[in-house]
Amino acid sequence: MRAPFEAIGDCASCKVEGTVLELYDPLAPASVFGLPSEARCRLCAALWRAEVREGPDSQGLKDRGTGRCPGCAHALEDVEVHAHACSRCGSRARLALARAPEPLRDPAALLRCLERFAEEEGGGGVQAFVENNFLGLTVDELHARIARGEPVETSLDAWFSIFQRGARGGGGGGGAGGARPPGTVAPRSSRPEPPRTEPRAMVLALVSVLVADGQRDPRELDFINRFLAREGLGPLDPAELRVWRPVEIATRIPAARRAEVVELMTQLACVDGEADPSELRLVQSYAQAWGIVDDDLDGWLQQYKARYATDVQRFWRGLRGFFLAPPPDDPVEV
Repeated sequence: MRAPFEAIGDCASCKVEGTVLELYDPLAPASVFGLPSEARCRLCAALWRAEVREGPDSQGLKDRGTGRCPGCAHALEDVEVHAHACSRCGSRARLALARAPEPLRDPAALLRCLERFAEEEGGGGVQAFVENNFLGLTVDELHARIARGEPVETSLDAWFSIFQRGARGGGGGGGAGGARPPGTVAPRSSRPEPPRTEPRAMVLALVSVLVADGQRDPRELDFINRFLAREGLGPLDPAELRVWRPVEIATRIPAARRAEVVELMTQLACVDGEADPSELRLVQSYAQAWGIVDDDLDGWLQQYKARYATDVQRFWRGLRGFFLAPPPDDPVEV
């Protein structure tokens, strides 16, 4: 069964990093087009909801399977997902503002929003919450940056699923391995680096890709089982079959090995010949949280998509490239 999941994003309204909670539902048409069905800023309270407009050749919006246009069942290409539109039937999705943001340039409004945010994330007081999650800023310094319209960095990088949250009793209490409740993130400086990599932690990153789209592809599962066998590890435990946040396993993987883990995750996402958008979003969240540069991630995606593409996929990819490529320059007569 495909399960909804949540991701953390940056807010375009208040320009604060990691404050937007995005809800992705694989059964919702907007999420098939690469958009969350709903997005909410936990700081400024701005709310966006997805709208899907049927195209002229749509046959009615409904669930037509993972990665397929909800209007015509066309298998969406990466470029279509990025454009949030189907090139075959013309159906498209967009996010529309459903609730305006609070005026955070007003100190009283900012304090009120911070109190609500801190309470939602577990309490502890506004000042401590800001210092722990806004990279040492004070409330006054945070207000000054927001008032100037500057982007604000935070340590609120996280990725977690709704079903994971439900297993923890609605977001409270400890999870597997003593993980913090969703959304409560300690300062980065307090996360010690271990002297060696724990192979089991690498497995949890791979498992996150396996379950990201709500399905367990046999080729992806075989990939993980081969990794387990190579490392001399036991089989997967049912409790491990969930989406793990980067912060939950980061302390068990040295920073020098994290790029290697993200590359393995990218390879796993492509191993079935068709990288699912949900899987790619998860891999991108790990890359962003662990400081992997976009060029490296793009290079791995191209490499492994080409490696695992079927002959038919290679044919259509080459044909599309031929017809969409810009025409050569006219020859210059000498």
